Amino acid sequence: KRIESLNRILLALGNALPPMVNAFVLVLLILSIFSIMSVNFFKDHNISYFDQNPFGRFFNAMFTMWQIATKSEWTAIVRDDLVPYEPFGTGIFFVLFILIIDQVLLNVVIATLLDNFTNSSDKLQQAALVMTGEKTFEEEHDPFRGLSAELKKAHHLDDL
Repeated sequence: KRIESLNRILLALGNALPPMVNAFVLVLLILSIFSIMSVNFFKDHNISYFDQNPFGRFFNAMFTMWQIATKSEWTAIVRDDLVPYEPFGTGIFFVLFILIIDQVLLNVVIATLLDNFTNSSDKLQQAALVMTGEKTFEEEHDPFRGLSAELKKAHHLDDL
């Protein structure tokens, strides 16, 4: 019984992978765009927190932007070293980044995972009910099921 439930979980996760990959590609695309912008905006600034400028090259900027998106020591990067150069523009850039990546896209990834996981789980549960011959909750409590079955049998209006 335990292996059967584990199998259901693994099948549900496997069915959720393609939409999850799409959501991660979208996150990666937006992260790359913001990384390119950060290299252009901040490559000449000295940041005392690091030995070298984290926005000097693309992959350094990508890692730094991911660090900011996960809010790992991001105040040391943004507030202490970048805001004094141009407070308004830097603030707009990073607030926009946090809103898009953290508040929207990462939640889209989680919502996609949960939605596909529950849909796969429901499909597997319905398939198991069909195999055992049991009726689902909807089949037992749907007041229109009998009426729709009768309407399907009628080919002409006179048959009603």
